[in-house]
Amino acid sequence: MTARDDEREIASALERLRKADESSAPPFHVTLTSARDGRVSRRAPIGLRLVIVGLAVFQSKHPQASRPPLPAPSSAKASLESWESPTEFLLETPGSELWRGLPRLRESLPANLPTDSPSSKKGVPS
Repeated sequence: MTARDDEREIASALERLRKADESSAPPFHVTLTSARDGRVSRRAPIGLRLVIVGLAVFQSKHPQASRPPLPAPSSAKASLESWESPTEFLLETPGSELWRGLPRLRESLPANLPTDSPSSKKGVPS
């Protein structure tokens, strides 16, 4: 078999699947009129209703015991203030100290050069 024969075989198989799918689907006008008429039931299935009723009966027979709320520890605020991420060390990378402050720049001109020197006026006609 050649590649062209494989392509034809796949195309014909897909065409058969499409026709089988079309034959099982209801006509569009039937679907449209049933949607407009509201014939589709939107009620919950009986099984779902039974589950909901069963849960309600179970809840009424076995209520949860009410527990008094536990008091918060007095050191909770202090522990939150001193909390540190357990993965903070991963943020420490080589060169990370560069991001903690401003870089120190050297002066662009040496201090002993006058600012009116001819080299500072390059390209400006005199």
